[in-house]
Amino acid sequence: MEVDPVHAQTVTYDLIFAMSRRMGVPFERDKVLAEGLLNHMIPLLQRISSHVSIRDDVVKLLHPEERQLYRIVSHALP
Repeated sequence: MEVDPVHAQTVTYDLIFAMSRRMGVPFERDKVLAEGLLNHMIPLLQRISSHVSIRDDVVKLLHPEERQLYRIVSHALP
């Protein structure tokens, strides 16, 4: 399934702006971050559209600080 690049870009920047607000860090200024996330967002949206299961219980492998960041990111997503 094809993903609309404009939609993927919108989702990516919405995530970046949400995380910037939540963490008080100007992530939106980091063009390398935006490009890297966009490279991952298109395949992610393709998998979601195709109903491919992407759930993997890797959270238990995270260190406590990483779990904190995981919680922040998960709350930033709609």
